[in-house]
Amino acid sequence: MIMITNSLPSSAAEKWLYGLLVPFIYVVVEFSFNHRLITALDETVSDAVLENLEFWGRLIAGVGLGLMIHRLLLKVSSYRFLSLVAALSLGIVLMWHLQQSLINYFVELADPKDKRAAVLLNASATRLLNEQFKTLKNLIVPPVAIGASIALALLNLCAVLAFLIGRMESRLQTPMLFFLFGSCVYYSLSRAHNFLDSPGFQNALAPGLWSSNLALAIVVEWACRASSAWGDVSALVHHYMAFDFDFGQGV
Repeated sequence: MIMITNSLPSSAAEKWLYGLLVPFIYVVVEFSFNHRLITALDETVSDAVLENLEFWGRLIAGVGLGLMIHRLLLKVSSYRFLSLVAALSLGIVLMWHLQQSLINYFVELADPKDKRAAVLLNASATRLLNEQFKTLKNLIVPPVAIGASIALALLNLCAVLAFLIGRMESRLQTPMLFFLFGSCVYYSLSRAHNFLDSPGFQNALAPGLWSSNLALAIVVEWACRASSAWGDVSALVHHYMAFDFDFGQGV
């Protein structure tokens, strides 16, 4: 009898829970963390803050990846809760090791002058060139964390919107997910950025960065432009929906 019950189609309530509520809560947390990350970097970059940002960044990004894995598992499993737990666990493990591998790779291979390009994460970050911001990991961790944070926030936001569209026409849900995410990526990368578009960066830093370390160049480009493009949204979500939660920064 239990096996028969578990094989039945999911109830409407479960679809709304896992298709809308859970990812929506994640989007709020991820946008809020993205804003807190940027403001924390603008205030201080002590080792303690950096380590805490690393922890939260990997954990939250891992949850976001897990939610996307969960959507795939739902196509082959009717055990929604168990598949969610398994997907979140897998997502956190994968994202944890992925970000650490990227950080290690950039630290080992990037030229010192190219690492400096990772410093300015958005136009408002005015303190990132002071004496506190001088270690190699400080130059690499922020763009990796911000890049992953905003990418997964947008992906899950698009999944929420696609789910709502799918309630009206189920065949449109998957195509709309790809269309919406592609549109968000295009919008993010097409936005102007004071530092990236400045003559100083374009003439002095950009050529060497793109020729010597393509991966770091892509991460810096995405982190800068995307965080700038969605900065106002992140700030509003963080203030009005997350009530300025500081993610344990204490600053």
